Amino acid sequence: MGETKPHRYVIVGGPGVGKSTLAVALVQRCGLVRVELDELWWGPNWTSTNAHDLAAQVTERISDVDGWVADGNYLDEVASVLWSEADVIVWLDLPRRVGFASAVSRTIRRVIGRQELWNGNRESWRVLTSPSLLALWRRCPDYPSHIEALAERDPSYSSKLVRLRSRREVAEWTSEQPGDVSVSP
Repeated sequence: MGETKPHRYVIVGGPGVGKSTLAVALVQRCGLVRVELDELWWGPNWTSTNAHDLAAQVTERISDVDGWVADGNYLDEVASVLWSEADVIVWLDLPRRVGFASAVSRTIRRVIGRQELWNGNRESWRVLTSPSLLALWRRCPDYPSHIEALAERDPSYSSKLVRLRSRREVAEWTSEQPGDVSVSP
């Protein structure tokens, strides 16, 4: 019997580390369905949903497809749903300075380009004020301890966890993923 190819991925990590970029690469490479958690969380005018509704939406999205990539954190809200169903949990654990710089430059591009994100929402210059940037910088160190705690809580999570600590490791890992995964919608 051959090795089973993964076809259900969860991607987690701090802001700006490349969760969405990796998700898009896996979707394109493996022909999977993307479940973008921010899209499900943020309604029009930046109104957020609640944990119960987010979990229900995620469950609905992944129940009808064989292969998917879910990107975003919402660890308290959906880890129990996604992590238990995933074949691989990819933790992008890049240095805080890398994620922070990437998040800031991404936000600047979005604001200047008036890029629509989810449900008509656009970022504004307010997210680049000193208090917002300080909050972002302070939030980054919380992710590793939270992810580690979840992985320790359930041994099945630990066995699925792939921890990548640099852009090079991400590129190498991505190139090793099967590009011929067959899934049905």
